[in-house]
Amino acid sequence: MAPSEEKFTAAAPEFDQPADRAGAAAAEGVAANLPLLATKLHVPPLRTDTLARPRLLRRLDAGLHAALTLIAAPAGFGKTTLVEQWLAHCGCPVAWLALDRSDNDPVVFLRYVVAALQTVLPASGATLLALLQTPQPPAESVLLTALLNDLAMLEHDTVLVLNDYHVVQSPPIHQALSFLLQHLPPRLHIVIVTREDPPLALSRLRARRQLVELRAADLRFTADETAEFLRQSLNITLAPEEIAALEARTEGWIAGLHLAALAMQHRGQAADFVKAFTGSNRFIIEYLVEEVLEQLPIHLQTFLLQSSILERFCAELCDALILGPEQVGIAPYSQLLLEQLERMNLFLIPLDDERRWYRYHHLFADVLRERLRYGAASSEISAMHLNASAWFEQHGLIDEAIAHALAGAADAAAAEIVERNIAPLIELRHDRETQRWLSLLPHPVVRQRPQLALAAALSALLSGTDLPAVAPWLECAAAVAGAAGAADGWLAQVDDGLLLVRCALALLSGDLATFTAYEPAVRARLTLLQPFWAMWAHWMLAALALLRSDLASAREIYSQAQATVTLPTSALFLVLVNDLGLAYCAKGFLGDALLLYQSALRRAEVERWPTTLPLGLIHLGVVRVAYERNQLDLAANHARQVLSLGQQLASVVLLLLSQTWLALLLQLGGDHAAAAATQLQVETLVAGLPEQQQIWLLERAYALYQLNRGDLQRASAWANFWHQRLPQRDPFLGAASVAVQVLVALRQQQPKIAAALLDAAITAGRVSRTEVPVLILEALIQAQRGELPLAQQTLLSALMLAAPEGALRPFVDAGPPLADLLLRLSQDQAALTLQPFIAQLLGALNLTAPVPSSAKPPMLPEPLNEREQLVLTLIAGGLSNREIAAQLRVALSTVKWHINNLYGKLGVSTRTQALARAKELGLL
Repeated sequence: MAPSEEKFTAAAPEFDQPADRAGAAAAEGVAANLPLLATKLHVPPLRTDTLARPRLLRRLDAGLHAALTLIAAPAGFGKTTLVEQWLAHCGCPVAWLALDRSDNDPVVFLRYVVAALQTVLPASGATLLALLQTPQPPAESVLLTALLNDLAMLEHDTVLVLNDYHVVQSPPIHQALSFLLQHLPPRLHIVIVTREDPPLALSRLRARRQLVELRAADLRFTADETAEFLRQSLNITLAPEEIAALEARTEGWIAGLHLAALAMQHRGQAADFVKAFTGSNRFIIEYLVEEVLEQLPIHLQTFLLQSSILERFCAELCDALILGPEQVGIAPYSQLLLEQLERMNLFLIPLDDERRWYRYHHLFADVLRERLRYGAASSEISAMHLNASAWFEQHGLIDEAIAHALAGAADAAAAEIVERNIAPLIELRHDRETQRWLSLLPHPVVRQRPQLALAAALSALLSGTDLPAVAPWLECAAAVAGAAGAADGWLAQVDDGLLLVRCALALLSGDLATFTAYEPAVRARLTLLQPFWAMWAHWMLAALALLRSDLASAREIYSQAQATVTLPTSALFLVLVNDLGLAYCAKGFLGDALLLYQSALRRAEVERWPTTLPLGLIHLGVVRVAYERNQLDLAANHARQVLSLGQQLASVVLLLLSQTWLALLLQLGGDHAAAAATQLQVETLVAGLPEQQQIWLLERAYALYQLNRGDLQRASAWANFWHQRLPQRDPFLGAASVAVQVLVALRQQQPKIAAALLDAAITAGRVSRTEVPVLILEALIQAQRGELPLAQQTLLSALMLAAPEGALRPFVDAGPPLADLLLRLSQDQAALTLQPFIAQLLGALNLTAPVPSSAKPPMLPEPLNEREQLVLTLIAGGLSNREIAAQLRVALSTVKWHINNLYGKLGVSTRTQALARAKELGLL
């Protein structure tokens, strides 16, 4: 579910990371689902024999006062080496990104840019990464604005280096970089190293003096530098006229000089070589590579050609490539050759300080690959690619494993790699990476393999915004069901998967009739399913029970699921917990919800369940309960945990929900500046979401924030928006938009409109008259009409229901208009047992109940207890015995028992007599 607040490299393991991790570490390792190559973020170590070039370093120093430094020259002019030297010289924090052809995907490019920047400013880019995780990321301007806001916090001059930018051919990336340059924070400076000018507005930057440029003419070695280079790097001394001739023929081209020097090391007469040395750069490189390669032993030539198929490599990977996986670790063959090549200075570039990872100079690698292509059989090259693929898969780097399998013309092998490794991504809800792996494969291959087609259907379903694609993939999976595949475990249960995904599709599509029709088949298969599908089935059955408002059955299903949950199924189990907790909260059962959430969190901690989005939703459930009980510090603590999880997972859902609540909690705590800043983050996130995804804003915390600041228009617009999009009988959230609509009407002193809105919602089944928020709204409407006795009675019913659960905030959020009614009830004998709760409410409203001057207890031989008083209030509200039992969550016989006790104390035998006697005694 994304980089943590530590440096991104912690979540992007090196190639040699062990693959045999166990338990939660294994789950999280596979879920470091976006294994970005950490070596691309390392500044290559500077060779100790690098020629100092102070005249160019001074030019680069001037770039710290400009937005962009452009170093553009053909291959082999020492561009990267110069930047490495300057970074060691200038002492600025540096974010380094070595680009390659795979970075032409704008999403991949932005993720790598953020990863590089996080090595300098760890908190940067969390919002951007979260937005990228959405199935339909927003416009680039929204993404980049979020990033720029983070980078505005830089305290020191910082350099972002984009090396080899010429490989980028994607117009959206160029547009994104243009936007960054246009709005760059003053402390950030971008350095682009490229073989060709990028399509940016360079003339405008020149005119504004925001561009420093170094071209081939600037980078060429002078005669003095040529002499020093040959002497210092290769211990070659030439006469001045030979140096001049060599410098003239190479035109200061550093790679050409380097190759010439290598060739001269094996010749007796350097002067003869210099005379014969001529030609364009391309001819020179081909000629000199041949000259160099021909002087090397055959085994070194072979090693260079074979290892050239790798973009980056270490000794173990080369052993697997050349010798085969079974020979890895037997003898240090490749390590010895790499050390020898580095000593020979043969265009081998180390990528880390330990000199474990390397690449070849790009131009050198291109020529090696071309010679390999013409000199080796395609079957040999394919075999090497497959060896490399096997090594990458063994080390958990699936993108590279797939790429090499495809490069080896082994589509089936690539598909099998995906089948073997995709299950953990689905389990941990890494939807974007699931889709990306599937997209790497040829479409016909996916269609022909039932496990992959089922995985594609699951991915489309879980994305939430691509439901139309689910059915076609299910049809593909059904058409080829039974075909062999590399997957085992739950992904191989294709028929069961088809049943459950169809069931979920019906639920999410609102086709409740079809959803209900699947219930017998799901129940019949329940005991035969693999754990993942079994948990999925429990989730579906619980959702069906909740849609029927059958909390008892949902609770029973939860207990069954709780007994079978495992690490791979924990995310689905937490989804079930979240649904059940929401249902409890909607019914006002805050204590039950809190126990449910706390139990799940304790188990997740003890068993070290992987960090997933549903885990954040459980913390969010604690936020809601704590808020309802006015435990604002506890709510804020868990909201911050949700925010931290959102940053780790780059989850726009968790970021949005946590910051919505934090803005409200900060506002209530009096820190209005921090609240406004947090709310700005919310608005930024929302602006970047497609409209259909903005449902994640369905938290009344957002509306309450607007109401508290007096923005009735925005609160009303929010409520109207969601009122139109909610299902007719939403089991969890139906009251949210209705409550805000009614509160806005009441704030505008329009009780008739408020009453009409509330009555319409009750009639439509969106809310119930027995819910505490609805009773509070009715009391407010009655009070605005001047019906104070009736308003007091209605409010008393709400208090009776809320007090056992400690639900303070529904009353406090109603604001000052409710305070007058509470003050009246504090003097009412009918509310005698509720006085402690009323005192809490008045304290939360910064009010104090007056001391009654002549309060007299009711004239009863034995006073009513709290439960009997509550039953009496519900009878007065017109509820039947069965409705009272459902409201109190007790058996019908228990209600009858309470009513008999009530009748006995009142000395009556019917409901009508009981109500009349209670009014006479002031109990109602």
